[in-house]
Amino acid sequence: MTPTLSANLITLDEERNLAPCLQSLAWVDEMVVVDGGSRDRTVEIARRYTDRVLVHTFDDYASQRNRALDESRGEWVISIDADERVPVELAREIRRMVADATPHMSGFWVPIRSRIFGRRFRFSGTQGERKMRLFRGDRARWHGPVHETVTLHGPTGQLRHAIEHESTPDLETYFRKLERYSSLEAERIRAGCDSPAWWRPWLLPLWTFARLYLGNLGVFDGPEGLRFCALSGLGTWMAYRKFLARLDR
Repeated sequence: MTPTLSANLITLDEERNLAPCLQSLAWVDEMVVVDGGSRDRTVEIARRYTDRVLVHTFDDYASQRNRALDESRGEWVISIDADERVPVELAREIRRMVADATPHMSGFWVPIRSRIFGRRFRFSGTQGERKMRLFRGDRARWHGPVHETVTLHGPTGQLRHAIEHESTPDLETYFRKLERYSSLEAERIRAGCDSPAWWRPWLLPLWTFARLYLGNLGVFDGPEGLRFCALSGLGTWMAYRKFLARLDR
């Protein structure tokens, strides 16, 4: 018997992205959507595709993903974001790998192919990106309030075909995400230390830019690469600015 497969999504104001994402998952056995309190039509759209829609006030990314994981009934789980798509060739590979997986296999790393500001980047830190997105649900747990990762027990493999990530099509979308991520990152910084070294709020943003633009060859992604790397540095600065503001309260 072929193992069952659940798709997990967490959402917050994703009405522009959600329908294409869920359409690309029509082949799974179950979709579980955990919404963080959207103020647009996200929940309405989700309920067109699945009756497994939960609404829980957003606290952090790992907690929301664990809620979706806990509600999933499939033996295997594919975790995907609303701005991502599963192409047909990847869906076929997932079905094949899940059916053929030995009992000790716990998960698979999946390539991520991103479009940023409407174009495919070759560098800027996006090259060779792989994430743990396909795993046995009973062996996995998410950790981290932002840039969350999944912890697995057991060996893992790699898939060949990629998830298509339609990331930040415009500046409005980018700044909306940046506001949310920087707030969560500020909380992570506060949880890790009482007061960072004086130089970190000023030098880490520059380091973030240099690492992406020079170290990860963002210079070869043209003007869009420069903009993306600079905005990434801005995100680091925003996180520390919010952290320091909270210390002063």
